[in-house]
Amino acid sequence: MLEKLVSDKRIEVPDDLIVGASVKKSLSRLITKLNKAKIFDKMQIPVLEKYKEELPELSYKIEGGKVFLNDIKSLKDFVDACSRNFLRDIASNDIYRSTNKTLIKKGEA
Repeated sequence: MLEKLVSDKRIEVPDDLIVGASVKKSLSRLITKLNKAKIFDKMQIPVLEKYKEELPELSYKIEGGKVFLNDIKSLKDFVDACSRNFLRDIASNDIYRSTNKTLIKKGEA
């Protein structure tokens, strides 16, 4: 399930995160689905940097052209960024995760 992420030289994933993510069934299914769609193959570091710049609340880190995932939250944020899972409300400029409508950043409307 996480083999694709672990084998990608652009992504640093600690071993304990692999075990933790494997236990979370919904996250495992989502990553498997994204792997099949080749989302991680299409991953572009500049796009991830843009998301991180716009949403500093995202917990993954990017340094030297590599993505660093430290915990389940950073993995979820990374997966959402790779799948472009964010929506901006045109009236308020708020930014939400598109799957569950969780507010990530309050806009300045």
